[in-house]
Amino acid sequence: MLFASSFSSTCPAPGPAPYPAPGSASISDNCRLCSGSSWSSRSASLVLDHAVALSSGTLQARTWPFRHTTTSQKISVSSPLVERWGALRGVVGELLSLLSPQDGAMLCGEESCWRPLEQALHRLEGLQADSQWTALLEACGSLLSATEGAVPDDNVHKLRVADLALDACVNLGVWGRALTYGLKTLPAYRRYYPDPHPAHGLQLMRVGKLHHYLGNTEEAMDLLRQGYEILRITHGEENPLTQRLSLKLEQCRAEIRLS
Repeated sequence: MLFASSFSSTCPAPGPAPYPAPGSASISDNCRLCSGSSWSSRSASLVLDHAVALSSGTLQARTWPFRHTTTSQKISVSSPLVERWGALRGVVGELLSLLSPQDGAMLCGEESCWRPLEQALHRLEGLQADSQWTALLEACGSLLSATEGAVPDDNVHKLRVADLALDACVNLGVWGRALTYGLKTLPAYRRYYPDPHPAHGLQLMRVGKLHHYLGNTEEAMDLLRQGYEILRITHGEENPLTQRLSLKLEQCRAEIRLS
C-alpha cells in the first residue's frame, strides 16, 4: 500500500467504508475504544460495524454493550447470536432504532443514481482482492464520474467507491489523483466516524501523507496533526503507529522551519 516501505506499514487501507472490519489489527485490536467494555456514539457506523461482524461470524464469544448517548440504554450482544438469525434480526432492529435522523444521509441522493454504485461494489472489491489496480481505477473512475453531482459524497456507497479508487491510485503511484479522491472522503469520514474514532484518524493520516509526498508540507502537517490527536487517544502514545506518525509530524515541522 502507498509507497510500500513507509506507507503500507503505517497507513493500512481502511476496511469497506463506512464499516471497517471490527477485527482488523490496524483498527480494532490496537484501539482502546474498540477493545473497551463500552462504546458511546451517535453514528450509524457503530451499529453497522457490529451488525456486519455478527452476520459474517467475525464477532465471536464477545459481548458488545451499546450505549446510546441520550438514553444510556445498554443492549448486550454476544455469541451464539451469530448462528441465530432470528435473534440477530431483533438485535439489529433494536440498534437501528437508536439512530439519529441525520443518519439518513448515508443513502442520500436519488436511489436510481446510487444503486449502480452499490451493485458494483462486489465486483470492485474482487478487483481489489486480485490486485487488478488498473481495472479497478478505471471502473471506479467511470462510476464516480457518472454520479458526480447526482450522488453526494456523503453517500456510503459513493464513499466506498472513492476509497477503492484511492487504493488503486496509491498502488499505481498516481499520487495527485489519489489525493483528490482522499480529500473527497474526509468530510464523510468525519461525519460517520465521530472523533475520536480510529478510522477517521487513519484516513487523516493517509491523506496527510499523500499531501507530504506531493510537497504540500503545511497541508500535510495540518491533517497529520488531526490524525495524531485521534490516534494517541485510540491507540495510545506508545503504539508504534502513533510513534511513527509523531516522527512524520516532526519531519514536517523541520521542513517548514527550513523553508
